Amino acid sequence: MKYRQFLFLFILAYLPNVSSGQNNFRAFIYDSATKEKIFAAAAGVDETSIGGLSDTNGNIILNNIPNGKQEIIVSLLGYAKYSMDVVFPIKNADTIFRIALLKSDDDDDLQEVTVTSSRVNSRIEDLPIKIEVIGAEDVGEETTINPANISGLLNDLAGVQVQQTSISSGNETPRLLGMDGNYTQILRDGLPLYEGFSGGFSILQLPPMDIKQIEVVKGPASTLYGGGAIAGIINIISKTPDTKPELSITLNGTTLKEGDANIYYAQRFKKFGITMFAGNTTQEYFAVNGFTIVPKLQSNLIQPTFFYYIDSATTLSLGLSSTFETRIGGNTGAINNLDPGGDIYYEENQFYRNTADIHFEKIMSNKNVFTIKGSASDYERDWQTNYYLFDGNQLSEYGEVSYLIPREKNSLVFGADYSGNNFVRGAADSTNINSYSNYTVGVFAQDDWKVIDNLTIEPGVREDYQNKYNTFFLPHLSLLYKISPAFSLRTGGGFGYKTPDILSYDLTSDEYKDYFMYVQPIGSSVTPEKSIGGNFDVNFKKYFDDITVAVTQSFFYTQINSPIILSTDPSNNTYYFSNASAPFITEGSETYLRITDDEFEAYFGYTYDYTQRKYYSQQPVNPLTPKNNFATDLAYSITQMYRCQAIGYLMQCLKRNSNHSASL
Repeated sequence: MKYRQFLFLFILAYLPNVSSGQNNFRAFIYDSATKEKIFAAAAGVDETSIGGLSDTNGNIILNNIPNGKQEIIVSLLGYAKYSMDVVFPIKNADTIFRIALLKSDDDDDLQEVTVTSSRVNSRIEDLPIKIEVIGAEDVGEETTINPANISGLLNDLAGVQVQQTSISSGNETPRLLGMDGNYTQILRDGLPLYEGFSGGFSILQLPPMDIKQIEVVKGPASTLYGGGAIAGIINIISKTPDTKPELSITLNGTTLKEGDANIYYAQRFKKFGITMFAGNTTQEYFAVNGFTIVPKLQSNLIQPTFFYYIDSATTLSLGLSSTFETRIGGNTGAINNLDPGGDIYYEENQFYRNTADIHFEKIMSNKNVFTIKGSASDYERDWQTNYYLFDGNQLSEYGEVSYLIPREKNSLVFGADYSGNNFVRGAADSTNINSYSNYTVGVFAQDDWKVIDNLTIEPGVREDYQNKYNTFFLPHLSLLYKISPAFSLRTGGGFGYKTPDILSYDLTSDEYKDYFMYVQPIGSSVTPEKSIGGNFDVNFKKYFDDITVAVTQSFFYTQINSPIILSTDPSNNTYYFSNASAPFITEGSETYLRITDDEFEAYFGYTYDYTQRKYYSQQPVNPLTPKNNFATDLAYSITQMYRCQAIGYLMQCLKRNSNHSASL
């Protein structure tokens, strides 16, 4: 009898637990196409506060769900929203629902961010290296703010400073993490089209209309892309055509007498596709006290790209680009008379850039990817002042072969590349810069290894051979640890180098142009700069119903040994480059906050940057680097068609449409 009483009491005590277990929702969430488990998908019970995120195995449990018919909603950026009705309590408490999410084709939905600069074509959340992406919507809005170039777009990012280097010409150079612009590589679809001498005025000649997104790697990236990427890279990703035609036209005018006319068209026709951009910018000079602060400008750009889809897994593309530009600045009297003589300063820049690039990509049956890409760029620049004339032509070449093996636990990429530069001094040139040529051959390998579900390690290595300065060995190591679905840690570091190249320094900037005529060719005693650097960041990202909050706090450090500096010989009034006896160091931190919902978006960025020129005891802090840098972006979408945005001190409202946009 006592045994039966005990059993009866035990059953009564256990029944609430059974009922509670039947009011739990268990599910496994996976990608409908790849069948891979999905991490950090948000699931919740409609009209309640019950919700959570799927773990690294794609599993999720929601507890204590009220009785009755409830709607379960599952969502993730880049996927169509999924909903299902479930009646609680569930008859079988062990039931596990299998939920397949479909990739979203809705243009209005936010797509998951996939980056190519890491070489493994992965989601940004899964990358051990720190990459920031300026997405398609931000790029599209820049088309109406500044249709001529992307300088303002880059300046919105914390840690990126777009610095004007010449008042007369209006040239601007992007600087990452407090380092000069020559330590940052600017790429177009992974190709170094703006290297060395041809890098002059690069971002000022890149309109945003045919750009899909911009990927910024802050910190050492030489292992990925060779010498010169000590501060990082800016990789500009071009748009590709779709079966739905796209036509965009912008006409822009300002009170500073600037006019822009741009047109972009793209469409895919079964086996063939095309994107076409053509643009013209005209700017009258603007002067204060008889000297220009905005140069007179005439710029024309045409850029077609042709696509051939050999089969569903093989694509071949050929791109062409031609830029013709004239910039005139200085004293207004000299500009109006077009006479560079006398002591009245006058400056005229003429540029001619013709580029061809080719891409071939083959996706194998086992999902491996074979890629060949290359480019050739012919760049001519004539720079005339009332003191001297610089005239030169540079032919730049680049070729790369790579093979990607993407797997669930390992994504291995390896390959080889070649880059070469040939500079020919013009017959009318009056400077001391001589003709020269150089080339570099490199091999590289990188493995994104998921050691466990929440830990990814990325070792990489590169070895370059440079025809004048021999070999450079560049190891790299990064790590990503996901503490929870909301928190993650990243850290990484690597080596870099930069070979002496007199034209990689912007000698036509206000910093150098007074000495330009007297600068001597780089001597044989000058050795390459070598660097070591690293970064560490803590990331938080969480979904609160319709609101997403993302916070990143990062720290960085880079040391450049034997930096190359401009020195003077007062005995004969000549200037020459030499290696400094002490390093250049930059260190600091970045704070990033982004809050978004369906209508509102707010971005706040703050960078603290402390630079030290150890070789310059009288003024060790780099005067061209601000110690404190803020970036803000506030936007509110009134309806699906209208969006108001404040960027720093600029306020604008846009009418949004898939085929056109206009400033209001």
